[in-house]
Amino acid sequence: MDSNHPIKVLFLAADPSDATRLRLGEELQEIRQTLQQDNLSDLVVLIESACLSWEDVNQSILKYEPQIIHFSGHSEGMGELCFENEEQQIQSLQPTKLIALFQSRIASIQGIVLNTCYVKSQVKAIAPYVPFVVGTYREMGDASAITFATEFYRALSHNSTLVAAYQSGYDRLQSEGLTVDWAPVLYAQGKRDQSAQILTQLQNGNLLVVNSRKRNGLIICKRFHAEFAGPGSAVGSAFDANCERVIPVGDFSLVSEDDYDDRQKAFKIRRQWIRLLQQFTDNSVPLQRAQMILNQFKQYFDQATIAQVPDEVFALMVGVLPSTVNQARSGPL
Repeated sequence: MDSNHPIKVLFLAADPSDATRLRLGEELQEIRQTLQQDNLSDLVVLIESACLSWEDVNQSILKYEPQIIHFSGHSEGMGELCFENEEQQIQSLQPTKLIALFQSRIASIQGIVLNTCYVKSQVKAIAPYVPFVVGTYREMGDASAITFATEFYRALSHNSTLVAAYQSGYDRLQSEGLTVDWAPVLYAQGKRDQSAQILTQLQNGNLLVVNSRKRNGLIICKRFHAEFAGPGSAVGSAFDANCERVIPVGDFSLVSEDDYDDRQKAFKIRRQWIRLLQQFTDNSVPLQRAQMILNQFKQYFDQATIAQVPDEVFALMVGVLPSTVNQARSGPL
């Protein structure tokens, strides 16, 4: 973030209930106290707006011109943000309205923090239009939500990038033993741009190799299944030209190999990863297959990285339903 100007954060309640507004006040108080103790309160300006209707939200954004919008609370149902309509009745907000709002103000809004529960549909809807979106796909306790937000804004006040601030918040949860599979998930523009570039390279038939010197990998989604290419694996060429989506995992990078022997070695490593997934899919119990792929990823990647891989992608890798992966994430592994 720009260290020459204070960062303006607009805090809004995820719904107009008294309980949610109380949590918003507690969250703000905790963050303010932390910044004041560290003499950082001039670097991050926290603005609380008593928005009851969607029109209130629009007016607040126009008035304060925030760089970050922070929704706090428990939201409703499947994660819908809620506001009062003209009859003062609580009404859920459709993702299309969020999209319209952020499309018109994309230059000023740099990040959205949905510190609420079950906001998967909202995050996916607005992620293409905002450089940085954080949300939680499952239920998260108030203490954990406040801990994450406090460390996130402390890191921002130290001139961290939004992505680095997210990692600081996640690490704080982990250090206090609060990290589980409901931890906040990050969608960052840079990662989406990287995925698009990799997908183009693979669909064009380029032969590349996952960097063997880094803890990284590439999930390659095809029409009816997905594969994982770990460090040293060959990707691209004719066997990946039909891929429809790619997800880089970890500190990802690709290298080119011109030497024939090095290419053959990369092909063998790719086959080894394919055989490993086949061992998982040979298990006849779907929940056990889901647990096996999650356990395998936990050997290589931290929980924050794993949390960013959607349930449906893990499901494609081992032939189960996304709900089975969700169940495996929530239970003891």
